Amino acid sequence: MSIMMRFFDNFEKQETQKTQETQKNKQKFSLANEELFKEHMPKILESWGAYLKAYADKSKTIFSTKEPELPWLKFDEPTWVSSLAIAIAKNHMDAILVEELPVRKRSSLGNADMWCCLNPTEENNRFSFYLEAKSSSWARRQLFKHRNNPNEIELLRIRQLKEVHNQIANDEKKDTLLSRVFRDYQKSAGKLGTQRNYTTTSPHKKESGREHDHVFLTMIIKPVLWDEECLWDTEQENKVKFSALFEKEIRPHIKRNESGNIKPSTRNFYNYPSAGIIMRDKKGFGFIALVLMLGEAKQDNR
Repeated sequence: MSIMMRFFDNFEKQETQKTQETQKNKQKFSLANEELFKEHMPKILESWGAYLKAYADKSKTIFSTKEPELPWLKFDEPTWVSSLAIAIAKNHMDAILVEELPVRKRSSLGNADMWCCLNPTEENNRFSFYLEAKSSSWARRQLFKHRNNPNEIELLRIRQLKEVHNQIANDEKKDTLLSRVFRDYQKSAGKLGTQRNYTTTSPHKKESGREHDHVFLTMIIKPVLWDEECLWDTEQENKVKFSALFEKEIRPHIKRNESGNIKPSTRNFYNYPSAGIIMRDKKGFGFIALVLMLGEAKQDNR
């Protein structure tokens, strides 16, 4: 089974992308948390990609089928999170993590898709994060339904790398996966609809009994169909440039105007630490996964 994977991140931003406006609205995260994200997230994604590839490769033997069971045609949102949790546990033996953790969101209880802490005994290298995932069930169903007739999946087809931008950030209703995760985050933080419509303070900062330094991550997953002409040219092995996937600035739609229509935010997602992975099989079926750091919690006494 021929499965390709590539990784990307926005750690090295081009100066041309740093306009006066984006600098003005640049989110302020602590340097320590940004460095921990940069150190650990690429390794997490690499181990996750390896696990997904192994899953597909071994499924043919397990199920005695001609074709493998592909995660991007089978997994729903909770299953994606479970596969990530398994990959972390297999490659970080001292990590502690739990899925569907009951936590407080605003004034009510909810569930975090995952909470994880890497290097729990190393105070200066401890990376603790809550993660919320958002995947496109519609896209997965379309790929599975038309897996034998890819010509019926034009809306999910990517002919050039720069079209990744459209799959994550564009649609007619402006209610994209990216906009939804930003709005969900603000809702959890109790800021949606308020005058100060954005915060980078984690909604779990004052969680009773578990107050600690951590970051809040969101993961967007979009199954897609990669065209044969879409070449994954790389300057570095297994890596593509962030700017090749996202050529334009992306501003999530969070607020509503007087007419009730959602309008673009002044926030630019280029300013948030992010990393991701793209994968495909020999027929072009695959997915895009993007991880963003949206919030953090630094305890006052640390």
